[in-house]
Amino acid sequence: MISILTHSKINGVYINGSWIETKTYFKNYNPATLEVINHVSNATIEHVDQAIKSAQDALNYWKNLTSKQRNQYILEFSKKMENDKFNLAKIVSTEQGKPLKEAISEIDKCFDFINFFTEENLRISNYNLASYKKDTDITIKYEAIGVVAAITPWNLPIGMIIRKIIPALCAGCTVILKPSSETPWSAIKIAEYFSSILPNGVLNLITTDNDDEIGRKLSTSNKIDLLTFTGSSFTGKKIISESSLTIKKLLLELGGNAPFIVFKDADINKAADDLIEAKFRNAGQTCTSVNRLYIEETISTKFIQLLIQKIDKLKLKNKTSNDYDIGPLINNAAIEKVEYHIKDALLNGAFLIYGGKRIEGDGYFFEPTLISNVNSDMEVVSSETFGPVLPILTFNEFDNNIVEKANDCPYGLCAYVYTNDLIKGSNIANKLEYGMIGINNNRPTQVNTPFGGFKESGYGKECGRDGLLEFMRVKSVYSTQVYEPRYTSAIQVRKNINN
Repeated sequence: MISILTHSKINGVYINGSWIETKTYFKNYNPATLEVINHVSNATIEHVDQAIKSAQDALNYWKNLTSKQRNQYILEFSKKMENDKFNLAKIVSTEQGKPLKEAISEIDKCFDFINFFTEENLRISNYNLASYKKDTDITIKYEAIGVVAAITPWNLPIGMIIRKIIPALCAGCTVILKPSSETPWSAIKIAEYFSSILPNGVLNLITTDNDDEIGRKLSTSNKIDLLTFTGSSFTGKKIISESSLTIKKLLLELGGNAPFIVFKDADINKAADDLIEAKFRNAGQTCTSVNRLYIEETISTKFIQLLIQKIDKLKLKNKTSNDYDIGPLINNAAIEKVEYHIKDALLNGAFLIYGGKRIEGDGYFFEPTLISNVNSDMEVVSSETFGPVLPILTFNEFDNNIVEKANDCPYGLCAYVYTNDLIKGSNIANKLEYGMIGINNNRPTQVNTPFGGFKESGYGKECGRDGLLEFMRVKSVYSTQVYEPRYTSAIQVRKNINN
């Protein structure tokens, strides 16, 4: 087993049941301290080719097992992961930066996903349809789509892996996993748990910091049947373009720009608590994170004061304690993006009312930040910041365009509405162009519910029954009964009659 902070070379290339050493390695950093945690195997295109072949070779055996047989492998993996849960949570917290309590919560939710998919897997069955033609039977069959490439992000380094590879494996697919180069250690641990359980080639792992070249290889390979990716809309568009010649199926969970709308009749204390959790969880680095706050004018001053009082109580990580609420951003590029969005807003007339600065010292820490007097032309409103910055806009009771304002962005992943008038909340939810909407609820996600957005937030669904069916293809089989005639010709008929 790997211990915390080994600062050693670790293998992250796992192909056909074997860990493979590479010629070069890349550094795995702790974003809270900037220390090097590990040196990780840097895969090449040749390794990707080997992983694809390994997955192809294993596919026929794996997909022809029964659902129950595949489930047994996955449930055995789940036990291994649960037995090592706290060590795994420390790894997540160390290489991603989130508080340990958030890392534990992320892993706990993984077990819910595993339990759901293995149970739902048993409920997917072929079925028959009535035919318009006599003596014909029709069977609708569900089959594994084939070889799956899963490219996962760094913000939920365990959660996103489980959400992608478990339904793929349940469906009978074989998998090539490429985790983010920011959080490879978590993925290596997942492959370790599986390594003594799965048949060779069913799961293959590729770690690399050469994301563009390796990603392009996975996108363009005609031997991969489905590519599932979570990340930016910019990268998602590249994948769509690069994969177009192969016409492979894509499952894309891309950017978000979630509006949080608070009406004057809302429970403002609950709304403030829920907003802080939805905004500052993982330092604002989640795809469902609140990116824009809309408050009804008559309560705006009171609500902002309440927010500030609550934000003052949040604890940022320091060197003497692991009990904290907000960790670091993932890297310096993330810090620079946050700083750019704030600078752009202030230069164009916005007011900084809380925070606004990088925290000096080691690590990529940034203060929780509130900005007012913003408009939709500012980057902090129109783009996804992916950090602890909250722009605040107001509206009045006669403003019939609040839904239009909330919809005025290229993304459509998640939105939040707070009001005690549930009829009003429901009417607004019906008009919002978002795949997931929370009414007085800051966690509109659940393992048995489809997760995914509209517009540039991607397409396809993760979670729920839909998330399992994404990894299957549907085949219609028509069987017509052929009756062999007793007599093959009129001459034979006459002969038999005369006899």
